[in-house]
Amino acid sequence: MNNENYNTLLQTFKEIHEEVKILALSNNQLKGLNNWMENKINSPEEELLTVKIDFDDIEMIYKLLLTMRMNCVSRLTVRTLKFCKRK
Repeated sequence: MNNENYNTLLQTFKEIHEEVKILALSNNQLKGLNNWMENKINSPEEELLTVKIDFDDIEMIYKLLLTMRMNCVSRLTVRTLKFCKRK
């Protein structure tokens, strides 16, 4: 009986071991899929941050150009007024 119990236990262990190998493989595949999906999620977030930085840069340049334009208009107005006063 002892030998029969050992053989039953060994057979059960082998069956469980096969199931564990299948679960480990499945787990590794799911980890890979999870990593792939995380990268897909992170990529748009990083792209959005880059676009926001680009937008902020463009907005700053736009404001600078507006300021420069206003300065030019002011200078032209002053010059025009000085010119008109001369006449």
